[in-house]
Amino acid sequence: MLLLFLLHLFGLRLNLLSAGFYIDDWWLISMAGQGSRFIDGVRAFMETGFFWDRPLEMLHDALILRLSGPPAMDHAWVPQLVLGSLELAESFLLFLLLKRLLDWRGLALLAAGLIALYPNRGGFHYRPNLVCQHLSQTLILASILVHAHWWRSRRWPALAASQALYAMALLSYEAAMFMPLMLGGAVAGRALAEGGGRAETLKEVLKGLLPYAVVLAVLLLWKWAGIPFLMGSHNPKSGFMALSPSQALKTLAAGAGCVTLWPLSLSAVRLLDAGRELGWLLIFAPLAAGLAAAALRLKPEDGPEDASASAGALAGAVAAAFLGAYAPFLLAESYLPYVNGVMSRVNGAGAWTGGLLLAAFLWALSRRASGRVPFVAPWLLLTAFTWTNWVEADAWSRAWAAQKDILSRLAPHTARLHDSNAVLLAGAPRFIHGAPVFDSDYDLNPALRVTFGRKDLHGNVLTPRMTVEGAELVERYRGREVHRYPVSSLVIYDYGADRIIGAADVAVPALRETGFLSKLFLGPGMEP
Repeated sequence: MLLLFLLHLFGLRLNLLSAGFYIDDWWLISMAGQGSRFIDGVRAFMETGFFWDRPLEMLHDALILRLSGPPAMDHAWVPQLVLGSLELAESFLLFLLLKRLLDWRGLALLAAGLIALYPNRGGFHYRPNLVCQHLSQTLILASILVHAHWWRSRRWPALAASQALYAMALLSYEAAMFMPLMLGGAVAGRALAEGGGRAETLKEVLKGLLPYAVVLAVLLLWKWAGIPFLMGSHNPKSGFMALSPSQALKTLAAGAGCVTLWPLSLSAVRLLDAGRELGWLLIFAPLAAGLAAAALRLKPEDGPEDASASAGALAGAVAAAFLGAYAPFLLAESYLPYVNGVMSRVNGAGAWTGGLLLAAFLWALSRRASGRVPFVAPWLLLTAFTWTNWVEADAWSRAWAAQKDILSRLAPHTARLHDSNAVLLAGAPRFIHGAPVFDSDYDLNPALRVTFGRKDLHGNVLTPRMTVEGAELVERYRGREVHRYPVSSLVIYDYGADRIIGAADVAVPALRETGFLSKLFLGPGMEP
């Protein structure tokens, strides 16, 4: 387990002191930094109306981001340290849970190791905004582990503890709300493999998961009835939910891609990037992976006597984990599970499915192969995952460095800006391997205000979403107009030339289309 943790740190945390804030983080910092006290930041979150269904997020976001700044640039390591600590806790709890469900320490350790380094959730590692999601997943794992104990003992303190942990998790972030299904799937798979009847097994599983259903129903009632009663309206983000069969099918297809083909394709692309960008550091990837592969090597003779029961539990856990991870996004208006970039956060729990699938494959391989194959296969996988995570980590660090450079170059020009001006950023990278630099007013606007202490500043990024229409610059997103700027009021900053340019020189960048084969083999949203 120690080798797994070391590889985890080595593979994901090379940039602990060099990653920063991205996209939503800037807006959250602007909230947390209001006033001189911690409670002022909490009150600012409350007033937005976005967080009443996640009250714990209001508390820990306000605390962590206040400890980070402002000036936020000086303390970006604070949330990064929290993220890393939560990931280690998640890995350890996954190992303990899988050990109990599969009744095989070696297989549980292999699966936990693969999940820890699974490369379909790069953005999940580095965005401070996702502390809430990390915390939620860690609490849910703790809840499932305690609930598994209750399932056997039927002692009410264990039941109370498991449901308290589950409620706390959902009050922080709700994306993993269905992951307790993994426990039910594993129990059902084992029971059926041992010859249990389907009706009896179904009854047992439903009875065991009923407490989760009750707590979830109460919290959904709070979201859909309690909040509107107190606030007079729903959470504004509820408007992004819609029931669409086509969207549901796309979500399931994208989820399947994120736990099968796309992580392997991403690793192949990142090998080319690693050769160009990591230099001599690349030679350490196979060395680190080799140590972990030796520690994680499966030996069928060390497994349980009845391997079919473990196989049934693993199959049930895989199926239930996939459904639990991606079911919440079936109702999302537009969110899809991307294997790379900002939306890879959707795979926060999806990586559990991918790691379990690979563990099942390696188990089957170890039963049929001999010699060095049972060592070489996980070694190759862990090596590929390690260099992929290294490139991703470096990209998020470079994106943070680019943001700081943009803001420092803009500093001399802001003194001449009036409140009627809008800064339009041109010629700067919007992404580095999927890691966001500045992509829209959503991040640049609060970044300008936080950095320069001027609430009157307005900023946006020149993107293909914009068109010049007469004397105005219009931005549309999915056919809806979101901004309209008089060209005469724009202050356009050319990052490449490091100068202010005239409005007449506005050149909207062309939209880059992604081909069908690229979407098929790399997934939507892939930023090479």
